[in-house]
Amino acid sequence: MSRLATDSLVEYALGTVAVAGAIVLASVLRDHVVEPDLVMIFLLAVALVAFWVRLGPAVFTAIVAVAAYNFFFVVPEYTFEVADARYLITFAVMAGVGVVLSSLTARLRLQTRRAREREAHTAALYRLTRELVGSGDTKMLAAAAASSIREAFGCDVSVILNNEDASHSILESGEPATKGLAHTASEPSLLEFPLVGTQSQLGKIVVSAYQPIQGRSLRQLLATFVGQVALALERTRMAAAHKQAEMEAETERLRNTLLSSVSHDLRTPLGSIMGSATTLLDRDAQIDPSVRSELLSSIHDEADRLSRLLNNLLAMTRIEGEHGKVNTDWHVPEEAIGTALRRLEHRTCGREIQVEISPEIELVKFDGLLVELVLSNLIENAIKYTDEGTPIELCALQMPGYIQFEVRDRGPGVAEADRAQLFNKFYRGQGAAKLAGTGLGLAICKAVVEAHGGRIWVSERSDGPGAVFAFTIPLSTPPPTAPGFFDEPEAL
Repeated sequence: MSRLATDSLVEYALGTVAVAGAIVLASVLRDHVVEPDLVMIFLLAVALVAFWVRLGPAVFTAIVAVAAYNFFFVVPEYTFEVADARYLITFAVMAGVGVVLSSLTARLRLQTRRAREREAHTAALYRLTRELVGSGDTKMLAAAAASSIREAFGCDVSVILNNEDASHSILESGEPATKGLAHTASEPSLLEFPLVGTQSQLGKIVVSAYQPIQGRSLRQLLATFVGQVALALERTRMAAAHKQAEMEAETERLRNTLLSSVSHDLRTPLGSIMGSATTLLDRDAQIDPSVRSELLSSIHDEADRLSRLLNNLLAMTRIEGEHGKVNTDWHVPEEAIGTALRRLEHRTCGREIQVEISPEIELVKFDGLLVELVLSNLIENAIKYTDEGTPIELCALQMPGYIQFEVRDRGPGVAEADRAQLFNKFYRGQGAAKLAGTGLGLAICKAVVEAHGGRIWVSERSDGPGAVFAFTIPLSTPPPTAPGFFDEPEAL
């Protein structure tokens, strides 16, 4: 037996019980009240039942109440005969009151149910809109749409999106319909809604309901859901396409800027190397030993300059190509500092390099090659932008939760206007135009440091003129403390 039939039987039984209660109460009060009061008892029973049940059971209750009053309380008693015609008006009023009350109550319940449905529909649309707004790509959007429709309608949902790169469709979210798309027309519980954008069809939503979705309002709500999903899908794809176009344009701009900036710095050392090498290879030329030594030094210096430039370009390519991933391992900061100083040994001749390392620093986890590159770039900048003979200080300080490296110089410092942009690609500060460079060194330093989760900045010295370039490396995990980690291996 269906739930609707069960509810109907309960309502009819409720009406019968109400009339029976009215009979008992009227029988008890019969000798103490007048006859109209007995009629009001039955009207009260009809009114109460009409307030709680539907029209059919309410009319049934009114008829039973009229028959019961006539049978038990109208002369001749215990028959359905009516001796006095005035009782017919009483019976008509009782039936009319029951019908009117049940009609008004049914209308009120219908309005209440529709208001609750509208509230539920609005809440469901709000949840769907919130889920769609929070979806970052088409797959997340399809999953959110399938989940919202499944929750709102209690049905299986398949969101099938057209592949932009192929002519077939792909299933993005939801369970596939049990009967398949080919049986949609012959399966009444299987509904298919196209996801139509402004320019093309983006896919389809297939709803496999446990029971057919009945009612105009539910189908309209489902169609509204589908329309919202189509709009969100088109907006997401357009945003992705716009972002891709911006990335391609930015990549092209950076490529052109890089080529135009690097081409001069590549041609200059290559030209110098070619000129010096050509002179040395000329067998007829009489070259003084001091000149020969100078030419060889020039070849070495320019080749070293090319090597540093290529190292910077490769580092930038690696960081951007791997989306900021770095190969970290445990290192002693002294090793990174020593390697950077050895790399620039020929550049630091005549310079006093003061190194200060906190004694409590043992092991730090970072990418050794990249951190060495950062230190080399900062030291080279300090050499390039300060006067010969001025000292350079290189420090590694233990701080709460991180290690702080500092390169301090005694130069003119960095102008306040340049500090905010100094670490941007291809930016060169005031006074740098006369010196060779591409404006990539500090940008690479920033990319490396941020890939490690640290930060980099420049400030003025507090003890006199000069600049301080500092960066941090977080201490993410404790260093290994296994016994014998620093011990020499035992002889076999």
